[in-house]
Amino acid sequence: MESSLREYEVIRQWVNNTGERKLIYRVIRSEVCLEELDWVTTFGMEIVDCASEERSVLADISPNYDAVLLFAGRCSELEVLPAHLLDVAEDFLAAQYGAL
Repeated sequence: MESSLREYEVIRQWVNNTGERKLIYRVIRSEVCLEELDWVTTFGMEIVDCASEERSVLADISPNYDAVLLFAGRCSELEVLPAHLLDVAEDFLAAQYGAL
Protein backbone atom coordinates (compact mmCIF):
# COMPACT_ATOMS: atom_id res chain seq x y z
CA MET A 1 0.00 0.00 0.00
CA GLU A 2 1.50 3.27 -1.09
CA SER A 3 1.10 6.35 1.06
CA SER A 4 2.14 9.94 0.89
CA LEU A 5 2.54 12.33 3.82
CA ARG A 6 1.80 16.03 3.95
CA GLU A 7 3.69 18.28 6.35
CA TYR A 8 2.85 17.68 9.99
CA GLU A 9 1.94 20.18 12.68
CA VAL A 10 2.65 20.04 16.40
CA ILE A 11 -0.58 20.03 18.39
CA ARG A 12 0.78 19.29 21.87
CA GLN A 13 4.28 19.59 23.33
CA TRP A 14 5.98 19.27 26.68
CA VAL A 15 9.54 19.21 27.98
CA ASN A 16 10.99 16.64 30.32
CA ASN A 17 14.09 17.90 32.17
CA THR A 18 15.95 15.15 33.98
CA GLY A 19 19.29 16.24 35.33
CA GLU A 20 21.54 16.89 32.36
CA ARG A 21 19.07 15.63 29.76
CA LYS A 22 16.29 17.71 28.20
CA LEU A 23 13.79 15.77 26.12
CA ILE A 24 10.96 17.34 24.11
CA TYR A 25 7.88 15.23 23.41
CA ARG A 26 5.45 16.35 20.71
CA VAL A 27 2.13 14.96 19.52
CA ILE A 28 1.77 15.77 15.84
CA ARG A 29 -1.08 15.75 13.33
CA SER A 30 -0.63 15.06 9.66
CA GLU A 31 -2.55 13.90 6.64
CA VAL A 32 -1.62 10.69 4.90
CA CYS A 33 -2.86 9.77 1.44
CA LEU A 34 -3.78 6.12 1.31
CA GLU A 35 -4.35 4.85 -2.19
CA GLU A 36 -7.84 3.50 -1.58
CA LEU A 37 -8.98 5.94 1.15
CA ASP A 38 -7.84 9.34 -0.09
CA TRP A 39 -6.41 11.74 2.53
CA VAL A 40 -6.93 10.83 6.19
CA THR A 41 -5.91 12.68 9.35
CA THR A 42 -3.54 10.75 11.58
CA PHE A 43 -1.55 11.44 14.73
CA GLY A 44 2.03 10.68 15.57
CA MET A 45 4.86 11.68 17.80
CA GLU A 46 8.25 13.35 17.75
CA ILE A 47 10.96 13.10 20.40
CA VAL A 48 13.93 15.48 20.49
CA ASP A 49 16.97 15.01 22.73
CA CYS A 50 18.26 18.56 23.10
CA ALA A 51 21.67 17.47 24.41
CA SER A 52 22.59 15.29 21.43
CA GLU A 53 20.22 16.95 18.93
CA GLU A 54 18.94 13.46 18.09
CA ARG A 55 15.37 13.48 16.76
CA SER A 56 12.87 10.79 15.86
CA VAL A 57 9.49 11.29 14.17
CA LEU A 58 6.68 8.81 13.60
CA ALA A 59 4.03 10.79 11.77
CA ASP A 60 1.46 8.01 11.45
CA ILE A 61 0.91 6.07 14.67
CA SER A 62 -2.90 6.10 14.81
CA PRO A 63 -5.95 8.08 13.70
CA ASN A 64 -7.00 8.03 17.38
CA TYR A 65 -5.76 11.25 19.01
CA ASP A 66 -6.51 10.06 22.56
CA ALA A 67 -4.49 6.87 22.06
CA VAL A 68 -1.49 8.80 20.73
CA LEU A 69 -1.74 11.34 23.56
CA LEU A 70 -1.74 8.47 26.08
CA PHE A 71 1.24 6.91 24.30
CA ALA A 72 3.18 10.19 24.31
CA GLY A 73 2.49 10.69 28.01
CA ARG A 74 3.84 7.23 28.77
CA CYS A 75 6.93 7.92 26.67
CA SER A 76 7.55 11.07 28.69
CA GLU A 77 7.05 9.27 32.01
CA LEU A 78 9.48 6.54 30.96
CA GLU A 79 11.92 9.05 29.41
CA VAL A 80 11.98 7.23 26.08
CA LEU A 81 14.85 8.37 23.89
CA PRO A 82 14.49 9.12 20.18
CA ALA A 83 16.38 5.97 19.20
CA HIS A 84 13.74 3.81 20.88
CA LEU A 85 10.57 5.50 19.60
CA LEU A 86 9.88 2.99 16.84
CA ASP A 87 10.28 -0.06 19.10
CA VAL A 88 8.11 1.44 21.84
CA ALA A 89 5.45 2.46 19.30
CA GLU A 90 5.33 -1.08 17.89
CA ASP A 91 4.80 -2.48 21.40
CA PHE A 92 2.11 0.10 22.12
CA LEU A 93 0.24 -0.62 18.89
CA ALA A 94 0.40 -4.37 19.51
CA ALA A 95 -1.10 -3.83 22.97
CA GLN A 96 -3.80 -1.48 21.62
CA TYR A 97 -4.80 -3.27 18.45
CA GLY A 98 -3.41 -6.79 18.72
CA ALA A 99 -0.30 -8.37 17.25
CA LEU A 100 0.97 -6.64 14.12
